[in-house]
Amino acid sequence: MDSSIQKFMEISGVKNRETALYYIELADGNVERAINLHYEDDDAVIIVEDEPAMQASSASSSNSPTNGEMTVLEWNIQGLLGDFLKERTVAVVAEIKRLVPDVVMLQEVVPSTLQYIISACQEYKLYSPPDAVHYFSVMLTRKATFQVLAKSVINFPTSMQGRSLVAVKGNCCSRKVTLLTSHLESCKPSIDIRIQQFVNVCGLMKEEEPESTVIFGADTNLRDYEVDKAKRQSEAARQYIVDIWNILGSPKEVEHSWDLTKNDNQIKGGNARLRFERLYMRKESPSSSVHFKPVKMEFIGTSRLSCGLFPSDHWGILVKLKI
Repeated sequence: MDSSIQKFMEISGVKNRETALYYIELADGNVERAINLHYEDDDAVIIVEDEPAMQASSASSSNSPTNGEMTVLEWNIQGLLGDFLKERTVAVVAEIKRLVPDVVMLQEVVPSTLQYIISACQEYKLYSPPDAVHYFSVMLTRKATFQVLAKSVINFPTSMQGRSLVAVKGNCCSRKVTLLTSHLESCKPSIDIRIQQFVNVCGLMKEEEPESTVIFGADTNLRDYEVDKAKRQSEAARQYIVDIWNILGSPKEVEHSWDLTKNDNQIKGGNARLRFERLYMRKESPSSSVHFKPVKMEFIGTSRLSCGLFPSDHWGILVKLKI
């Protein structure tokens, strides 16, 4: 195995041993196939080695910390499905590399995919619950554009599924930003726990300092009637928090992030269509010059891979915001 890793690194130019090992294992030890996977199509995963910031490129030059824009990618990457997990994780990372978002929020990350994400996304800082062992949420912030000032993990005390909230505070484009991500309690029997988790998040968002743009992105597992119930229970949810999808006019083309009529990773022949991936903001004045405002939302990961699956059973959501 050591000789295969060395040969792969010499030919591909990859300097990170963990990344080389990942591709070698993905190709069942075949070095030539591993190299082909690395350079597959135009979505090759490019490793940035120990650099303070990404080098300028056509993808990143328009996303500089001075142009008043911030992009956030929210995505449940279905780490609990073992089928073609490595291929699908490579595809997820390739999308991150292609899009160069300032913030990435991921759910259903598992230990094996976490190691690859860490090694492949060295231009990002990564935050995850320190005691998570099965599957969990992580947040990545781009070193070149987001200055992190504080981070924390808040456990949901009533969760029966080990769910928690990852929080990061910092600056982007010289503006204060508070970021929150989670994977709220799953399945219909957990409705009351899930609603309470959402209520708790809304309360935290309301209490953040007034100058900060506050964003919560998650696989919420929420249905609209559950959000309505949360609003009846919580002043914060009712008056202070707004759904970015609604701000943008509720565009139908980015409504159902879990769509079994188009995505058969998890269930074949299904017909459920739900808006599980949601991004919320604290409501600010439309005339504010210190807060980010959403301007665009699009789905990510909608192309089927050569293995026959999509990167995840959820579409990712990319949101662009401007000052």
